[in-house]
This record gives sequence, C-alpha cells and structure tokens, in this order.
Amino acid sequence: MAEQEIEKQTPPNRRGNPNWVKGISGNPNGRLPKSQCVSSLLRDLLEGDAQRVADKWKKNHLTGAMIVAMALFKKMGSGDLTAIHEGLNRVEGRAPQEVTLAGKIEHKHEMVKFDNADLTDAFRALLECGAIALGNN
Repeated sequence: MAEQEIEKQTPPNRRGNPNWVKGISGNPNGRLPKSQCVSSLLRDLLEGDAQRVADKWKKNHLTGAMIVAMALFKKMGSGDLTAIHEGLNRVEGRAPQEVTLAGKIEHKHEMVKFDNADLTDAFRALLECGAIALGNN
C-alpha cells in the first residue's frame, strides 16, 4: 500500500531521487558554523583561559572537533614540536615559503603548416613579422 502511495505522489517525469520532497532540505541543520571547526576551537583554547573553555565545552555535548582540539592543545602544551607546528599552522596559517628554481628553461617550438592559401589579414601580419612561418610539404 505504501509503495502505491509513493508512486502516486511522484510524477513520472521527475528526475533525481523520488524520495526527495520538493522544498524540504536533506540537511536541515546545515553545515556547522565556522566557530565549530577545529581551527576556531583551538584558537579559543590558545587565546583564552584553556581550563575555563574546556569546562564550558564539557557542560554541553562534546563534538569530535572539540575532542580533537583539546587533544592537539594538550600535545602542544607537552612540547610536541609536530603538534605545535600543526596547531600554529591551523591558527596562524602557514608561514610563506620562498621557492628558488635553478636551471635552464628550454622552449620547444613546433612548426605549424597551413595548406589554405586564403589566409586572413591577421595571419598575413603574423607571417610578415616572423611570428609564424609556413612550412613546405
């Protein structure tokens, strides 16, 4: 009986998932606010009284991001350089890195052949200035 009702409600030309109802979101709560990401939570721990922030979080429901932020904060506090590096990259952003390239750059030019004798004015101008060349067959 339920299948018959679904079939009646779904128009035959409707594309996509027939279980989706028009006008109703599949993600009613939406994406978490920016304040709930690991980077923002870690920033809260680093900038404020860490114990007070952690106690405030524990009163509410702890999210996975909160647990990760607290674990990273504890490792940073213990002097783990990898954790300090990761935490500062998340909060402050990666430090700019200078990149130096050495070596010779070789340019490869390929000959383009045109069989059509009726070239436009633009091609004729390019031919005259030497920007392109016609190859012989």
